[in-house]
This record gives sequence, C-alpha cells and structure tokens, in this order.
Amino acid sequence: MKTLTKVAILILFTLAHFCVLAQSQALKNVRENIDLARGHEGPYNFYNTKLSAEPKGYKAFYISHYNRHGARYAWAKETYILIRDVLEKAKKEGALTLEGQKLYDAYMDFYEIPLDDFGALVPLGAEQLYKIGEQMYRDFPEVLGGDAVVSAASSPYNRVIMSMASFCNALIKSNPNIKLTQRAYHSEQVITRATPVEALPLVFYERGKKSQKMEDYHSFLSRTVDVDAILSRLIKSSSVYKDKLEKEEFLFALYDVWSGYRSYTEKRFLDGVFSEDERVKVWEAVNYRDYKFTNERFRNDVAPTVVDIVKRADDAIEGRSNHNADLRFGHDFVIYSLLMFLDINNFGVMPSVPEDLKDMMQNYKIPMASNLQFIFYRNAQQDVLFKLIYNGSEATIGGVKPVTGSYYRWSEFRDVALKLASQPK
Repeated sequence: MKTLTKVAILILFTLAHFCVLAQSQALKNVRENIDLARGHEGPYNFYNTKLSAEPKGYKAFYISHYNRHGARYAWAKETYILIRDVLEKAKKEGALTLEGQKLYDAYMDFYEIPLDDFGALVPLGAEQLYKIGEQMYRDFPEVLGGDAVVSAASSPYNRVIMSMASFCNALIKSNPNIKLTQRAYHSEQVITRATPVEALPLVFYERGKKSQKMEDYHSFLSRTVDVDAILSRLIKSSSVYKDKLEKEEFLFALYDVWSGYRSYTEKRFLDGVFSEDERVKVWEAVNYRDYKFTNERFRNDVAPTVVDIVKRADDAIEGRSNHNADLRFGHDFVIYSLLMFLDINNFGVMPSVPEDLKDMMQNYKIPMASNLQFIFYRNAQQDVLFKLIYNGSEATIGGVKPVTGSYYRWSEFRDVALKLASQPK
C-alpha cells in the first residue's frame, strides 16, 4: 500500500510539473508584469540594448523609419461615454453595489478632462518621442550629424503631429544644423495611416495556408472571461445594459481606460475592478480583439507603406534623393500590420486556433511610441546592407536570410517586400 501511495504521489507530482511547463509564457508574463497586461496601451521601455557593430568596411548612410505616436488619452470618446452612461443608469436604478458606488464617485470625478481631450497626446507621450529622437541621434550621428537632410511625415491627427514635433525637436536640439522638414498631409494617409482599401477574409492562416474562420471576439471573450462575475461586483442587475453586447463593451471600456490611465493620472480607482486572474484573462481576450481588428482591416493595407519605404530607400541609394533619413509617424495598427506583413520577429507566423494566438503574437510588444528603424550601410563597392531595429533592439525578418548577424542585403529584402506588396489584396 505504501508503495502504491508513493507511486501515486510521484505520478501526481510529474503531472503537476508538466502542467506548469505547459502554461502559457505570455500569460505568465502578463501575470508578473502589470505593464504588460496593459497591452498596446502600455509604456515604452527604454532598454539599454547594445547594438551590434557594423560589418567591416560598411558605414551607415541612411535611415528609414516608422513611429507610433506616444502615450495619449483613450482614442475614442465613446470609451469614456459608455462607462459614464452605464454607471449613471445603474445609479438611477439603484443597481450599484458598494464597490460600484465607489467606482461611480471616482469616475465622475475623473472622466471629464479625458473626454474633452480624447485621443490627445499626454505629456508622457511627448517625452517618449523626444527620448527616441535623442536615442536615434546618439546611435547614428554619422547619418544625422552635420548638414543632414531629414524628411518627416505624419498622419494628420493631432496626437501624431505632436509626436512628430517632439521627435524632431530632439533631433534639432542634438544637431542645430540639421535640415529638417515636417508635414501632415491627408493625401499621404495611405502611407502614414494605412487607410483601408478592402478587408481581408476573416480566416486564420497557418504558415500561409487557410485554416478556419476567425471567431468573433465577443464569442472568444465569452469563452475566455467570466464577464458576469466581474461586473456583478459593480452592478447588481443586468437590466442596466441594453443587451449582452453593451455589457461586454462596457467591460472592454473599463479595461481600455485601466490600460491607459496610468499614462496620464495618479488616480488608481480602476485597479481593484479586476482580480489578477481576471486581468490575465481579459488581456488574452483584448489581445485577440486587437489581432482580429488589425488582421481584418489593415494587414494588407500597409502595402503602400512598404512600397514607400522601398522607393525612398532606392532613391537615397541611387542618389536621386539627398535625404539622410525619411521619418514617418502614425498609429499602432500600422506598426502591428508591418510586423505581420513583413514577418518581423515571427509576427507573420499565424495560429491555426484562437487559443494559440497569445503565445505567437502579443499586443504588449506594440506599446505606445513603438518604432521601426531601417538602418542602411554601404561599403566602398556600393554593396548595401541594412538592419532593422524594433523598439531599440535588433530584429529578424522572415523570408530573407541575413548576410551576417542582424544585417540583411537590401536587394534581397527589396525583392521580397515588393513581391508581397504586389500580391492581390
């Protein structure tokens, strides 16, 4: 009997060990780091990552770049309005719990300024872009020093224009002799904002092969998160909500404001809405929502942005342009789409089922102020290499083999990129 007991204990211990190993690394990361749980609303991390030295005989001469705007208020005023309206209705109907009343009091004291300034860049956002501009100059003074010519283009949205201005101010402060122009044209939104052309079919792809239709994110939320358990601690009656959809959108709105408000207020009234386990589960649902939205609406629409990167780089390489750098400023969904479209850091490898998504693509890797930098190098024989820096660290690109380390031959990448961009949408 004792032997059997020992065997049973050993089996249970082994099973528990394998269960731990099988746990999602992404969910573990989110559980351990509250900033990661904030997803794409989270802060930019200024890691002191050492960049590799250029290959012998090569010298940096040109930079092509895309930068998401910095930290902001919630981008849609409806986010703040929905929370206000639901809480007001619950109060009027006497449906607020004690915790709900506390939330009501705190929210009503908070929301008016964010609502008035919805989508606007906050001071932290301007600081983020300024620091990234400073870092770019420190990393590549040979490109941006002296009488360097730099062109900057922004999506015509206030938060993005201000982000561009902050970045460019850092360059000007670092090099007063720089020749820098800035613009924010509606006509260039196809490049800076990936204005949708047509939607992708709602399917998952597994290494390029069609798999199954993508699940609606509300359905995925219902399977992943106990919505009623969270909201019943705030509101006693479901009759407060117009329907199930509004209830779920209310949950998303609470999470979206919680994800972003650490960037612009010291108040922490939403921190107690979600338990640790619930926060992890809601993050998984939001991560799925963000992926579905981007894949469905924008993934292929970054083709003009890719073509613009290629064309302007070719012009600089061939001497048709005197630009030392072409800078672009825009939005998270463009960065996200570029990562998928060009298979940067394996973002182009897609899951076959929704549950696998969290360990393949994480929205916390696209925080506020995320940026891509193509750094071009040339040797005496006019051979051109480049490396890609994503959020301060050297990145990989699928479909192209590096020449050495993180350095790729431009001509090889160029052909792959243009082939992708020319495929039917």
